[in-house]
Amino acid sequence: MQTQNNKVKKKLWLTAAAFSCAVMLFGATAKAEVRLPPQNEVRLSGDVLTLGDVFQDVKDNTGHVLAPAPAPGKTIILTSSDLQRIADAFHISWQPDSSYTRLIIRRDAAPVPPAKISEALKKKLASIVGGSSYEIALDKRFGEIYVSGTAEPEISVTNMDVSPAGGRFAANLALTTPELTKNVNVTGMAHRVLEVPVLNRRLRNGDVIAAGDIEFIRMRADNVAESAILDPEKLIGQTPRRVLDAMETVLPDSIAAPLAVKKGEYVTLFLTQGGLHLTARGKALENGAAGDVVRVVNTASSRIIEGEVVGAQSVRVATTM
Repeated sequence: MQTQNNKVKKKLWLTAAAFSCAVMLFGATAKAEVRLPPQNEVRLSGDVLTLGDVFQDVKDNTGHVLAPAPAPGKTIILTSSDLQRIADAFHISWQPDSSYTRLIIRRDAAPVPPAKISEALKKKLASIVGGSSYEIALDKRFGEIYVSGTAEPEISVTNMDVSPAGGRFAANLALTTPELTKNVNVTGMAHRVLEVPVLNRRLRNGDVIAAGDIEFIRMRADNVAESAILDPEKLIGQTPRRVLDAMETVLPDSIAAPLAVKKGEYVTLFLTQGGLHLTARGKALENGAAGDVVRVVNTASSRIIEGEVVGAQSVRVATTM
């Protein structure tokens, strides 16, 4: 900004100096009473700053170009000294009210909404790489992008190259308003985004995860552990091995099937042989979830046997109890 301001001022001084020399050679212009624009501010829609933009009611040389206009969306400030030099060079009768007098020169421009740029790039990216969802991050050096005028532009992506490995891209944008089309080259990163199932409340060991405990959040793929559970069906019916906080990805070793049999609890033993169905009372010697094989002791015979956990406090055995 400071560099641009200095460049414009340098152009002003060169123009003013040349005009001053011409005045001395061919005669001075009659001095006219002039004033600065209202609120000491100029809004430019064109590409140049003229004498008539700086001073109102100038009768001669109003269209004389003093300098290029600021870039769209940018501003330069002329100090009281700057303004006095221009007035003197063009023999204009004007004095600043004080040393703090300033003239703000703005270039009318419509900012291009970053979200609109992102959507255009994502749409183009989807046509190149398929149905994956992406998050777009333009390189910081681009900052805000403007077009001349006040109309918000339509955006089309005329070309886009994407690195299949890292997601870096380079694209050309066509920004179109009723008055013009501006081409802008941009670069940045396309981050693949995943819909990740997470718990919506804190759960502890023994709590059974239900469908209502799960919601989805969007996360960049490079921030999601490779082993993270992405299928919500693999969470439902499980219990945390430890406390699991809400809104965090869940890893396979963080959950387990709920215990149907706990060590030291009394269980019912089932034995089926042919048409014979027997039950007995036993005591679990270890924890077990449905499908686990655990050791139990028959409380009547004190015999230790193994069986498959088939339900809450229920163990099916394959040998005589």
